[in-house]
Amino acid sequence: MSVQVMSSAAWKRAAALAVGQRIRSARVAAGLSQGGLAELCASHRPIICRIEKGRHLPDLETLYRVAHVLRVSVTELVAPLNVLQRWLPR
Repeated sequence: MSVQVMSSAAWKRAAALAVGQRIRSARVAAGLSQGGLAELCASHRPIICRIEKGRHLPDLETLYRVAHVLRVSVTELVAPLNVLQRWLPR
């Protein structure tokens, strides 16, 4: 059985895309704009935009703030990252 190997950069990009999509979905469901979410998280709209587009993987503190504002768990935003499961060893 061969295991596909994903480079660290590719894995990080896939994770950032998955997390960004989940944050965007939760933000839209909460009826917030990117600017509104940024303000409530003590962040900036361009950062939220970059996170949602998968161009920036948020740090743990940012994830906690976003989850708190959106009233979801951090786990809902990051796990399971189904998009990555095919790359993980079994």
